[in-house]
Amino acid sequence: MKKLFIGFFCIFICSFVFSESMDGFWGIKFGDSKEKVKQVMNEKKCIVIKEEGDFIIFTGVFTEQNVKINFTFFKNQFYTVSVQYPHDKNMAISKWQENMSLLEQKYGEPDKKIRKFISPYMDGDGFEEQAILNNKGILVGQWNFDGGDTISCFIYNDLDTYIMYSDAQINELHNIFIQQNKMNDL
Repeated sequence: MKKLFIGFFCIFICSFVFSESMDGFWGIKFGDSKEKVKQVMNEKKCIVIKEEGDFIIFTGVFTEQNVKINFTFFKNQFYTVSVQYPHDKNMAISKWQENMSLLEQKYGEPDKKIRKFISPYMDGDGFEEQAILNNKGILVGQWNFDGGDTISCFIYNDLDTYIMYSDAQINELHNIFIQQNKMNDL
């Protein structure tokens, strides 16, 4: 029994010591203000193209590619960002695979990886992008971190590829706030 306990304890400690953490995006910490995000993004030569309510959208270069970077805030705290890679014709899946490979190099194998198509489409049939456009295909990878934070890489039905970084704590507060507002309407 003592050996079993020591074994589980060692596994727990090793998983804690070697687990990758994620506390933000590109040097910006989850919870940072809009002003801080704009300052850091300006230093990275990114340009604000839209700022409205709890959203700021930038254009810039990320992973050596021109992208849109969409930040979401709750009570002036950054909690989600998505990096949007515009699609090139017949290149959406290869862009997703390239981004998945980069993320795997940094964070290891994803906790979830789904590549699924619904009839009449099949993986490898050459019509995968058409399937995604018609909401009959999904490609997504997701990494889960301590505290529930996540990174997801997926292709949306506009064939743009996205990498999304999300903070679990502020996201949960935002969801509670939305639910309370719905309840107040009743």
